Amino acid sequence: MKLFSYILRVGSLRIMFFAFLCSLLMGSHIALAGGLPSKAGKEAPSAEQPVEEQPADIADDPAVAMDVSQKNSAGFSVGARGFLFLIDDSGFSAPATVSDGVSYGPLSGSSNGNGGYSFSLLLGYSLGNGLRLEAEAGYIHSCIDKMDIKEPGNLVSQVGLDSAGSPCRSGNDGCTSYGDLSPQQKQGLEEDSKGENDIDSKVSAFAFMLNAYYDINTGSSIVPYLGGGLGMLNLSTDAESTEGLTYGNLLIDDSDYVFAYQLAGGLGYRIESEGTDIILSVDYRYLASFEDAEFTGELAGNTTVETEFSGHYIGGGVRLAF
Repeated sequence: MKLFSYILRVGSLRIMFFAFLCSLLMGSHIALAGGLPSKAGKEAPSAEQPVEEQPADIADDPAVAMDVSQKNSAGFSVGARGFLFLIDDSGFSAPATVSDGVSYGPLSGSSNGNGGYSFSLLLGYSLGNGLRLEAEAGYIHSCIDKMDIKEPGNLVSQVGLDSAGSPCRSGNDGCTSYGDLSPQQKQGLEEDSKGENDIDSKVSAFAFMLNAYYDINTGSSIVPYLGGGLGMLNLSTDAESTEGLTYGNLLIDDSDYVFAYQLAGGLGYRIESEGTDIILSVDYRYLASFEDAEFTGELAGNTTVETEFSGHYIGGGVRLAF
């Protein structure tokens, strides 16, 4: 089923990318054609009719000049963006499982993230009317240092009880493993396993997004924008316990593909020059997956752990517009 889901996802991404290329080609054709032809019935002024000159105050109005410049600025652009990436606290869960004849309950909880970073490369095309299309390829990296366990599930496979009834690390001499405990002892160990635990987890993603933005004409070099995009993430995570009896145990080391969306807004500053303009920007973005990522855990039963993914970008970028 994972292979079939992957084929569907990759096929959908190719369709989205093909539609994006078609939009670029159509926009390029219209721009190169020079717009719509003039009305057939409109005649050029004769020699006897004086040509009405545009008032100097209108021609010299910087707001009008900027408006005309921006409306005729169709063309390609390339650029890069760099961000501080703040991953949201995310919930995770896994169903009950049976491993080697031992039954484990469902797993559920949440993880608390630290700061990270992101970097993106951009290829865009402006249609000359404020609408801008963009293909984006980027990399995201962030860390998670704590998880709050509500239901321990098969995490309890890593611990047991010693002869004094105290929790001990499963596999150690004198430690009775979870599967050999009485129902009452299992319940007590499950309760002791709940709560907050330190972990060392890294989350990374390769992001491939198709975006659309609208640049707001302010009649000046300052250009606010709003927009969003759709795409796919290749999410990877590895998590290791760093606290208590399960210290050093690997919990997850896996990757998955998920569809994602982002919402964006920012403020650009256009530096005009002959041939190539430079646009500096300050940006905010919210990125989230449409569906939970699925990772195979490294615990007893190798259950599939589902986890949410979302986060916030805060940073800036630079684009060269041709």
